[in-house]
Amino acid sequence: MIHTKRKKYSGRWLVKMLEAALIFGIIFYSLDVIGQLVVPTQPEEAVIVIRPIQQEVIQIEGNPNTPIQLDEEDYFYLALDHQESGEYWDAIVDYTRSLELNEDVYASWLNRGVAYEQLGNNHAIADFARFLTRDNIHTIELMPVDESTWFTQYMYLNYRYDVPLELREGDVLSVSVVSSDEGQVDPIMVLVDRYGNPVAGTDDMRYQDGSLVSMNSYINNYDVTTKGEYTLMISHAGGGSYGDIDIRISIDN
Repeated sequence: MIHTKRKKYSGRWLVKMLEAALIFGIIFYSLDVIGQLVVPTQPEEAVIVIRPIQQEVIQIEGNPNTPIQLDEEDYFYLALDHQESGEYWDAIVDYTRSLELNEDVYASWLNRGVAYEQLGNNHAIADFARFLTRDNIHTIELMPVDESTWFTQYMYLNYRYDVPLELREGDVLSVSVVSSDEGQVDPIMVLVDRYGNPVAGTDDMRYQDGSLVSMNSYINNYDVTTKGEYTLMISHAGGGSYGDIDIRISIDN
């Protein structure tokens, strides 16, 4: 066994103190680095990823207490998901929220009207009228009608045909707007009075449970209570916009 005798010199205690301080500093720094790797930082704002249609929150990074801010498009897709699931009142609520944020989301006017129609609620007419009077629609006025008639018109994307009607009190009005080629055009129509108030209109023909019978549009036996000038606004909805439509107007006394 080899034994090495340690040399003694003055100031040796000072060197030991410096060594101890150096070792302590290394240990403290190492613990701080490890702590930063283990404890995540909290950003000021959360990053939210939302899946379209279902609008489920599938990933939240950051502070979970940060409120989720939805815009008009988010509410539109939430409403659409409800509507496709048959939850028509829930769809109406979310379409309304979409329109409260931006009334120029025209698809929300149309779809909310359809949801009302699926419930058999006459509020659909006002929403359809708002959709047919949107800013980006082109209007063409046709010849006035004061008796029963039938004609064919070609429909274009974002076009609306206005048919002036002279109606008398006691008249019974029936109108059908049918795609000449089944399913090619999705007609929609609204009848407005001389003041522009919607009084009748439909998008699709439906069963009582809201399910679709046909995309063709019908007004059946509307009783006219006030004599005057009316306008029948005819356009297309979301199911098809190009093609011939057959328009039949029947006015009975």
